[in-house]
Amino acid sequence: MGVYLVTNTTNLSGNPTQIAIADIPNCAIFYIEPGETIDLELACTRNQILESRHLREHVLAGRATVDTQGTSPTNRIFVDASISGLSIEDVTISGPISSSNFPNTVDTNYGSVGNSTLRTAAQLGNTTGQADFNAGATGAQTLRTTSNLSDGYGNKITSSTSSDGLKTPVDVSPVRGSIQHFNGTVGTAAITITPSSTTTAILISNPVSNASGVVLSVSFDGGTSFFDLEYRAALELEAEVSSFQIKASAASSNYQILVTRR
Repeated sequence: MGVYLVTNTTNLSGNPTQIAIADIPNCAIFYIEPGETIDLELACTRNQILESRHLREHVLAGRATVDTQGTSPTNRIFVDASISGLSIEDVTISGPISSSNFPNTVDTNYGSVGNSTLRTAAQLGNTTGQADFNAGATGAQTLRTTSNLSDGYGNKITSSTSSDGLKTPVDVSPVRGSIQHFNGTVGTAAITITPSSTTTAILISNPVSNASGVVLSVSFDGGTSFFDLEYRAALELEAEVSSFQIKASAASSNYQILVTRR
């Protein structure tokens, strides 16, 4: 099957006409009768025919038709080879069309989005339907996530399996760390208690008997203000402190302190 040039009998006025296709070798000048069909592939290649701007001008002007399907005029150019120099409105294309506006290089890796970044649009889901993002009853389309529990200090909390094959409960209680004990005597002048590391919990006890009536006082703001503990009273709190002060209402009064540390 060739590529046929079929002249238009109306536009050629019934006389042999000289047609020039200067940008196709061996077709620079030739004569053609009105309605005559010429197989251009006898003189040049199909790519030369399809890339010819001069031939395109003859077709657009209505002087001739190029038919790659047979010998009958079709009034359009059928393209079954690579072309250049023709706009899309001048051709009928059978088959898939690819985009021609890609930049020289495109971004395919993770990073900042720019003019050369490829973009995609897709809908999450499966063969059943669209993914469910909203609050409500859990169904087949509901997205699910998994995560790790942590003790707050970068340690992953995991469950274990007992001897009967069942999962044992996960203990999610905060890890308190080691215990440090302070005891001794204190007078009316405040002393500073400094644990070896930041505390996570503190227990301060006034162990004196009711008969002595000694009050033990504790300060967490550098001695500006004190909280009083009556005899046999204790103060327990979870707090992160590096030091605190204690004093008593009488000389040589006993105290007991326990702290847990990181």
